[in-house]
Amino acid sequence: EIWGNFLRGQFFEAMTVAILSIIGLMILKIDYAVIIGLIAGLANMIPYLGPFVGSVPAIIIALFKFGTLDIVIKVAIMFSIVQFIDNTFIQPIVISKGVNLHPVTVMFALLAGAQIAGVMGMFFAVPTACIIKSTFLILAKRNNLIFC
Repeated sequence: EIWGNFLRGQFFEAMTVAILSIIGLMILKIDYAVIIGLIAGLANMIPYLGPFVGSVPAIIIALFKFGTLDIVIKVAIMFSIVQFIDNTFIQPIVISKGVNLHPVTVMFALLAGAQIAGVMGMFFAVPTACIIKSTFLILAKRNNLIFC
C-alpha cells in the first residue's frame, strides 16, 4: 500500500512537471514541446539529474532554432521556475499526502537518504520512512501505547 501510494504520488508529480514544462516550452515556441515536456516530467523522478535531462534537449533545440543565447537563458529560467514550483509546492504536498507523512518529514527523509546512499537513497527514503512509521504504529498499537 505504501509503495503504491508513493508511486502514484511520483506519477502525479511527474505529470505535473511535464504539463508545466509543455506549457512553458509552447509559450517560448520551442519545437517538440510535448515530447520534451514528457521527457522532463519522467526525468524529474530522478533526483538532481532529472531536471538537467529534461532541460538539455530543450536548450539544444532552442539554440539551433533561434541561434541566440537569449532563448537559452529564457528556457533555463523557465525550467528553473518549473523546478521551483515542483520542489516548493507540488512535491512536499503530493508526496506527503500520498504516503501520509508531514512535508517536513518527507524533506528530512530525502536529506537523510541522500547522505546515506546518494541518489538511490533519495529514491527509497520516503517509502522507507513510511515503512518505519507504519511498523512503529503497529507495534505501539499492539502494546497499547496508542489509544486509537
